[in-house]
Amino acid sequence: MEEHQVKRLMNPTKTKILYLAAKFCFNMIACMEMYYIAAYTTDIAFIPVAITFIPLTIPNIVDFIQSFVNGIILEKMPHPLGKYTFWMGIGPIIASVCYAIVYFRFDNDMTCAVVMCVMIIVAHFFWNIAEITHTSVPSVFTDDVKERSTLSMLQNSGSTWSSFLFGLIAMPIITAVSAKTGAVNNAPGSTVMISGYTVMTIIAGVMYIIGYGLLAINIRGMEKREAELVAASEARRAAKEGGSGKLKGKDMLKSFFGNGPLIILTIFQFCSWMVAFVPMGFQYYFFNCSLGALAMMSVFISATSLAGMFGMVMFPIYQRLFKYNKKRMMLTLSIINHIWSLVFYIFRFPIMVYLVVSILQRLFTAAGGFNVLALYSDTATYAQWKTGADSRAFVMSIYTIPLKLALLIRGVLTAAILVGINYDATKEPSYYANTFWNVYILMPAIISTVGWFVFLIGYRLKEDQVTQMALEIEQRAKE
Repeated sequence: MEEHQVKRLMNPTKTKILYLAAKFCFNMIACMEMYYIAAYTTDIAFIPVAITFIPLTIPNIVDFIQSFVNGIILEKMPHPLGKYTFWMGIGPIIASVCYAIVYFRFDNDMTCAVVMCVMIIVAHFFWNIAEITHTSVPSVFTDDVKERSTLSMLQNSGSTWSSFLFGLIAMPIITAVSAKTGAVNNAPGSTVMISGYTVMTIIAGVMYIIGYGLLAINIRGMEKREAELVAASEARRAAKEGGSGKLKGKDMLKSFFGNGPLIILTIFQFCSWMVAFVPMGFQYYFFNCSLGALAMMSVFISATSLAGMFGMVMFPIYQRLFKYNKKRMMLTLSIINHIWSLVFYIFRFPIMVYLVVSILQRLFTAAGGFNVLALYSDTATYAQWKTGADSRAFVMSIYTIPLKLALLIRGVLTAAILVGINYDATKEPSYYANTFWNVYILMPAIISTVGWFVFLIGYRLKEDQVTQMALEIEQRAKE
């Protein structure tokens, strides 16, 4: 490494393309859970609402608990192929098989609910750790601030582009296959085993396996380089401090609890995930009951995702406008989102106005969220600079904790609200209009405001500081 030069990606163009493609493919299978898991249990499988808490809540509890040990599993479990390559290769295969079984309809309601619960838990275990390897790429394999920002943007773009395709093809495939198998408009107690939901999940799973597999092959060379750097760092620590020099549990704890920017970012990201997941979980009910336009849901998903794709063009413009200050960009664009949500909640515009304004909102504000992964990478550099221990993979695993907590709370909210209003799929949808309006619009707006103030007041890590820290870490490596 030349003096005053930070570590950068190998084969950067290829890596960036495959990084985006992997996220694109993973998001296809994730969308099946985000948009349809609750609707499937109540309106397709007709599982009694009293036991929907089993598949909607228990897996999220396990998920949240697991999020605290994902980084430890990744750091401590040895793999001859390399920890990133191994989990990117094996995780999607097992996760996809298990998640396809989630949408099998068994004869007995309780059996169906329990099988869904178990399969979601197993699938999440493997795709969680695989996802950590993906989110670790910007932190582990490059120290260049601009490359990290680009990868962060590509990760979010992959999700956006995937949601666009999902909105176009998911429901047509689900409807067509379900018509062939007789799984359309099932009566309660239906025993049709395989529906369009099953087939759509299998298609998404195959894409997921291919996308992550190609990225795993590509990063093999970078992982070998990283392993050599880590071994050298451990040897230096062993010479200075004694022992093996390897990353210890106390190093991981210091990387989080001694890392103020990471703690603030985690709180902010929890609020952001809540703002994303709550509407996703209730979108089916919102369009069906509050707007009376369920057929427009797929159009909405694709149209707003397409706007987000074009919004990617705004990212470099905003970077220059805000002088590459990620915090300032995110806070400013977030304010626009807050105003729009409150205005729409007050005036309750008709569906076409809602669609048009939502498209414009995504077009001009989507770029704000493209910075999140880059911010986590910055806090990982800060942790390594402050503690002297290379705990970047562990720090990046913290990215999943607010995500899993938000999923847990969303699952609890979904089950609690459905039970609380005694939701019945056979009732007139407009009966539940006000409930889903409040949950879909007002609740996320309030949560988002809380996260905005926490981030504004608490996050103090600046870009130039991160670059200087990375250079100091490289200088230590030469001493």
